[in-house]
Amino acid sequence: MEQPALQRKYIWPGMLRLAHWGMALAVIVLLVTAWLLHWTPTVATAASDYHQIAGALLMLSLLLRFWLLLTDRTVAGWQALVPSRQSVSGMVAMLRFYVTLGGAPLPGWYAHNPLWMPIYTVLFLLLAVLSLTGFFMTEHPVVLGVYLPSLHRSVAPLVGLFTFAHIIAVVMHDARGKLADVSGMLNGFRLFEIKQPEIGKGTTEHRVSLDSLKVKSWRPGDDE
Repeated sequence: MEQPALQRKYIWPGMLRLAHWGMALAVIVLLVTAWLLHWTPTVATAASDYHQIAGALLMLSLLLRFWLLLTDRTVAGWQALVPSRQSVSGMVAMLRFYVTLGGAPLPGWYAHNPLWMPIYTVLFLLLAVLSLTGFFMTEHPVVLGVYLPSLHRSVAPLVGLFTFAHIIAVVMHDARGKLADVSGMLNGFRLFEIKQPEIGKGTTEHRVSLDSLKVKSWRPGDDE
């Protein structure tokens, strides 16, 4: 009989976590201050100041993340965000998990959630558009026939929707799973469930290394 065992492994490098939390903090402040600018004119000046500070933080965090995409050869590189044929089954399993609100089993993956891999790519592009339009629209409101303030306001709700969905998804992962996804982005470690034969009379101990599991089931670009 196989019994599950948990193995802890360092996955997320510090620079990736720094970029992640920089973008997360910036986006939350941007969304809140944008709402204040629209609905509470009495605090518009202060909200505008914090909005600009958060915009600068988002731009710096994005530059760091794009640099990692181009230079990193592990989970922070662009290869790790490219879905492969092997990741299709993981995407289907994750979709089933979300549709059933956690009723279906939560599948395992090495680094990035397979269903969110292409979504992350779209998100980075949206954040880049948000940053560039916010930076240029005051001095150059129209570029190549595009009215930047209108584009900026159109992209912001999409980023807000992703942020809400991402928070709900991570809470579901920690509530239904055993691999502590939230703490993984804090300390860099993830837990992996590895099945091994039960040790008893007439059996011999059999250990499976996480590295061998990684080689068999994951390559950069297979799963997030």
